[in-house]
Amino acid sequence: MRGSKAHLFLLRCSERRKVRSMPLTLPLGSVCGSCVLPLSAAHGALSTCKRWQSAISFSEDAAQSATLSASLEAGDARSDNDVPVMERAADGRREIYELWSRTAAAEEHAQASPTFTSTDEAAAAEVKAAEERWEAVAALLEKYKLDPATPREDDISRGLGDALDRLLLLCVPLSPKHGTDLLVKLMHVSARQGRQLSMRTIQHLFARTNSYAEALAIFYAMRRSNFAMSMEAYHAMLYSLQRLEEEGWAARFHEEFAASNGEAVSEQALDFILRGVDNQLMPENKPWLGRIMFAEVKDNQATKRQSIASFDEMGQLWVQRYKSGATT
Repeated sequence: MRGSKAHLFLLRCSERRKVRSMPLTLPLGSVCGSCVLPLSAAHGALSTCKRWQSAISFSEDAAQSATLSASLEAGDARSDNDVPVMERAADGRREIYELWSRTAAAEEHAQASPTFTSTDEAAAAEVKAAEERWEAVAALLEKYKLDPATPREDDISRGLGDALDRLLLLCVPLSPKHGTDLLVKLMHVSARQGRQLSMRTIQHLFARTNSYAEALAIFYAMRRSNFAMSMEAYHAMLYSLQRLEEEGWAARFHEEFAASNGEAVSEQALDFILRGVDNQLMPENKPWLGRIMFAEVKDNQATKRQSIASFDEMGQLWVQRYKSGATT
C-alpha cells in the first residue's frame, strides 16, 4: 500500500510539471470558433456603447452650445435695446441743460436791464420768453416720449437723473395753454420710476409761481400724481404753500399801508403780523413777514419770484454745507 501511494504521488508531480512547462499563449489553431465569436461580439458591443456615449455627449454639448448662443444673442439684443435708450437719455439730458442755461440767461438779462425798457415792453418780452420755454418743454416731452403710456423699455426718464427735476422746474410758471398738463405728465413719469423729488425742487416749484392760484394748482397736481414723497418733502410742500399765502397777505397789507401814506395800520394787518393767517396749514410764526408789509422798496427779495439761477445757487450752498460739516 505504501508503494502504491508513492507511485501515485510521483505521477501527480510529473503531471504538474508538464502543466507548468506548457506555454501560456495558445496557438490560434487550437482555439475554437465559438471562443472567438463571443470576444468579437463583446468588443463590438463595447465599441457600439462608446459610440453611443460619444454621440449622446455631443448632442448634449450641441444643445448647451445652442442654449448659450441663444442666451448671448438675447443678451446682445437686450444690450442693443438698452444702448439706444441710454444714448437718447444722454441726448435728452444735454438738451434739457441747454434749455435750462438759455432760460437762466434770459432771466438774468431781464433782471439786469429793467430800466432800459418800458413796463409794457418788459411784460411782452417776458410773455414771449415764457411761450418759447413752454413750447420747448412740450417739444422735449414729445421728442423723447416722456409719457406714462410709454413702455418701460423705451422710457428714458430712468437715465435723466437731475435733469428731470430741472425739466419739472421749467414747466413753472404755468402755461395758459397747457396748464398743469406738462407738469402732471412729468410727475406721473417720475412716480412710475419710483423717483422722489427733493425738498429743494419742491420749494422752487412753488417759488417760481406767478400767483397763489398757480401754487394751489401745483399742490393738487402733486397730490394726484402719486409719486413717492417723504414726510419731509410733504412738509416742505405745505410750508411753501403757506409761505406763499402769507406773502400774498403781506403784500396786500403793504399796499393798504402805502395807500394811507404810512399813517394807519388796520387791525387785521396787526393780527396778521402777530399771529399769521387764521387758516394756516402749519403752525409757524414768521415775524419777518412784517418786513414785507413795511417794505419801502418794490423789488423786495422776500416776495421776488425765484429764478433758475437761484436753484443752482441753493444746490451749491447745500453741497458746500455738507462738505464743510455740521460744525460750521
